[in-house]
Amino acid sequence: DVQAWVDALIPERGAGGAEKAYKCLRQIIRWAIDEGLEAADPTRRIEIAQPPQEPLNTLTQRRLKKLIRGSVGHAFEPTLILQAALGLRPSENYFLHWKHIDWRTGAVTIEGALLQLPGLVYESTTKTRKSTRTLYLPQWALDRLHAIWKERDRPKGRIIGDAKPLRVAFALKLHALRHRLPWVGMRNLRHTWATLAI
Repeated sequence: DVQAWVDALIPERGAGGAEKAYKCLRQIIRWAIDEGLEAADPTRRIEIAQPPQEPLNTLTQRRLKKLIRGSVGHAFEPTLILQAALGLRPSENYFLHWKHIDWRTGAVTIEGALLQLPGLVYESTTKTRKSTRTLYLPQWALDRLHAIWKERDRPKGRIIGDAKPLRVAFALKLHALRHRLPWVGMRNLRHTWATLAI
């Protein structure tokens, strides 16, 4: 019985591991059905225990301002500004080039992602089709980014330069810790943006 098998996996592999094993089995059985090797699908109506959700760690508006002001002049200040102002997925932020910002309107075109795996950094499309989009910077962010762009002699490449995503995230975290600034990580800065936008 598939339900008993999934339930037995949870103590050993956790809810996430049980769900992955179930999905793998389901794919195999559906392939067998498509090939005419199996008539029934025993993976239907199976209940999977959901892993517990960790509470989101976000910043208040006051603490976010402190972080942004305390990061003026940092090499990755533009990345931090974009994260705070637009609430991007970190991979979308790392992908951005200066050319993606329209200095006249404040429009930022999100059209790709920069991902890092052990020993590999690669560009990809956005997570979903709807993730390819145009967002608009608030005036404070547009003004500061434009000033940085001019200070850096109007670069054309990627905003993070040649840095790898994990290096950017680590450098921002280290800067925050050294200067006693609030820090919640790039992913939670996205959640901070969403929380403050409500």
